[in-house]
Amino acid sequence: MAQFSAGRVLIELRTSGLGADRLTSTSTCNPATLRRMAWTRLKTTAVAGAAVLLVTLIAIIVTWMLQNSKLGYYFVAIREDQDAAESLGINTTLYKTIALSLSAVITGLAGAFYTNYMGYIDPKIVFALHDISIVTIMVVMVGGVATYWGPFVGAIIMVFLAEIIRTIPKLGAAHHTFFGILLIVIIIFVPNGVVGDWPKLKRFFMGRRAG
Repeated sequence: MAQFSAGRVLIELRTSGLGADRLTSTSTCNPATLRRMAWTRLKTTAVAGAAVLLVTLIAIIVTWMLQNSKLGYYFVAIREDQDAAESLGINTTLYKTIALSLSAVITGLAGAFYTNYMGYIDPKIVFALHDISIVTIMVVMVGGVATYWGPFVGAIIMVFLAEIIRTIPKLGAAHHTFFGILLIVIIIFVPNGVVGDWPKLKRFFMGRRAG
């Protein structure tokens, strides 16, 4: 995100006549101009953050309403045992389509904000192993599937780890291996994620401290 923001600033510099060839000109690019541009960028980022927070809040409210509705009970029944749900008369094809459609709407809304903020997107960004697609799945798996706070906790953990890995020099594509190892560890030891298996993790760390 920082790289994209820097790119947007450079584009604005170039289009406004403040390109690299003129950055050395004190008559055009003075400290006051730079401060004004930085403040404009900060306000833009603040507005984008508020919009993303609003979308997140809407997604949480919609998820809570669905989970506590008749439709949510159908989703849980299909997830736990599709054959049993069908035997009870639940149209699994219909309700799975509804679930996928709702998920696509929320995901598409988030993607629209992301693209608008970044100003540029291509398949390499969206489908890269270390970028959005796989990291999004890992955020949910690390935080905890079917939990309210799982994606939030998972996002904090994954972003923190990604920034640490980014600082390691000459790592290159080897960081893909790290994400694969992390995924295997999560599946084996905490299949329900940090939030879902928090009692298990708490007993583990408390037991080690007592020992």
